[in-house]
Amino acid sequence: MSGNKKYYWLKLKEDFFRDKKIKKLRSIAGGDTYTIIYLKMQLLSLKNEGKLFFENVEDSFIEEIALEIDEKIEDVKVCVLYLIKTGLIEVIDESEYVFKQTQECIGSETSSAERVRRFRERENLKKEQQALLCNTSVTNCNTEIDIDIEKEKDIDIEIDKNAFVQKQEQKQDWEAKFDCFWNIYPKKQNKKKVYLWFKNKKPNDVLFKTIMEKLKIFIDSADWKKENGKYVPMPTTWLNGERWNDEIKKVSSNNIFYEIGKEEGLF
Repeated sequence: MSGNKKYYWLKLKEDFFRDKKIKKLRSIAGGDTYTIIYLKMQLLSLKNEGKLFFENVEDSFIEEIALEIDEKIEDVKVCVLYLIKTGLIEVIDESEYVFKQTQECIGSETSSAERVRRFRERENLKKEQQALLCNTSVTNCNTEIDIDIEKEKDIDIEIDKNAFVQKQEQKQDWEAKFDCFWNIYPKKQNKKKVYLWFKNKKPNDVLFKTIMEKLKIFIDSADWKKENGKYVPMPTTWLNGERWNDEIKKVSSNNIFYEIGKEEGLF
């Protein structure tokens, strides 16, 4: 895996523009330009924990900063002198300048932490999409969208509720329940047998709600997730054995890095 990069951001306080020192800076002729310069310098200092250093690329610190942030030297000079005067910049020596406000507002995240966060966001998105497809109520199942929960895709789902209701009214209750179950069951095999199971059993609403609630928990279980769903039973096996009554082994949170590793092709 490539190096573990680190990303930084500046978290401005809610009262930043109400701060008297910032109000005074903006009240000077050209103040909005000076404010932008201040923000640019803060961003430039993030990787150094709120510090800027004179590297002798130009003849002075101000000229060097002006070059770096693409601003006029005179504007940078006015801004820096004001920030020093008001204590927003502390001059350690001729080569080191500390931005006090910035040190309180730095946010950071490693690339591995970012991958964990993106992984969790994708998992939450999948659960939200499943809820849209089937919210344990037949009338909330969109029978025209088939989602494979193991694929990593960004999916935009738009449901035409009126058209959906009209279609559902043309179906028998057990047929709509079959569609709902089939849409989210991860192993798409023996569809005809599953269809016949629903036709013969015709589960009532209470039983069907239990089946669907337990199915969604099984989908997130450790046994069903490992080895790319290798151990997910056939849908007819799961239904005939009334497997929704089985105990469920949930995925440990410690497996997140293993799942990410699989995504990155490391396992």
